Amino acid sequence: MKGIFHLLDSLRNLTTEEWEAVFVDDSTDGTTKVLTRYCRSESRAVLLAEAHARTPAEARNKGVAHCRANTVAFVDANYSFDKDWLEKALIHLREPVVAGVGGGVVLDPKNPYAEALSSWLGSMNSPVFSKCNQVRGTSFLRAQNIVLKRAVFLEVGGFDPEMRFCEDEDLSYRIRQRGYRLLLTDSNVTHHWNVRSFKDFSCLMLTYGLGRCLATRHCGLALSNSRLVLPLSFASFVVALILGTLYWDFALAFALLTLYLLTVLTYALATRLSSARSVAEAVFLYVLGHLSYALGFFSAFMPSGIRKRIMVTG
Repeated sequence: MKGIFHLLDSLRNLTTEEWEAVFVDDSTDGTTKVLTRYCRSESRAVLLAEAHARTPAEARNKGVAHCRANTVAFVDANYSFDKDWLEKALIHLREPVVAGVGGGVVLDPKNPYAEALSSWLGSMNSPVFSKCNQVRGTSFLRAQNIVLKRAVFLEVGGFDPEMRFCEDEDLSYRIRQRGYRLLLTDSNVTHHWNVRSFKDFSCLMLTYGLGRCLATRHCGLALSNSRLVLPLSFASFVVALILGTLYWDFALAFALLTLYLLTVLTYALATRLSSARSVAEAVFLYVLGHLSYALGFFSAFMPSGIRKRIMVTG
């Protein structure tokens, strides 16, 4: 809940005066009371309490339906942004072919795993933590940091309200299929104020894996996408490992396991983390994330009952 205070401070400090905020809230932790007080004192803010949205995607669509601006920006409640975040994004949206702008995420410095999570290895090369040091095109933008032209958002039908995971990737792909560009820049970061544990990270990667598969099947995306290499390569590794064990070829199984861990360790050392502990955490996060992502990905092909049990266990 404390993240909402950082978000409200961000709104107060925006360099541009022309903005409106629509809060779509179904929380039960006291956030509604905080937002109610804020909206009473801020004429540019509106609260949609008890929105009864089935998914985050549906909640975001409801928010857009209640706003009047030509540009819509999405940020989750546990995120904040710099004072010129919106102003910088609007500059890039002046280009007719550009439909959306996003950026990375800076983790709470109190997060004990911040450095490992933010590394190429620990984040599994996620664009959320990428450091491009320039403005570049990207295949998709995350909903916790995305600024879009409202006309384009409505043109493609908004977020798919039926998708519980990776609805932002699904939206991004539909936007790009219409010929528009999406831009990623390090100058437009958001700040995440939740401290994650290894279990939180595992659950996150489970949902990303499941969402990636569902989004791929939903949009008919090509399996050549680089992010599909993770579950497919891991599946091949597991199958080879199982076959090696079943046929009592422990040397092959051991060689495969050693090769996998050496590859991970090489990537960890290449990320130039500040301490041996961060390297070890990044290695562990990568293996954990790889396993969780692959499990979530392939759970999409399982019966819904088994899939729900996997997600709850995770």
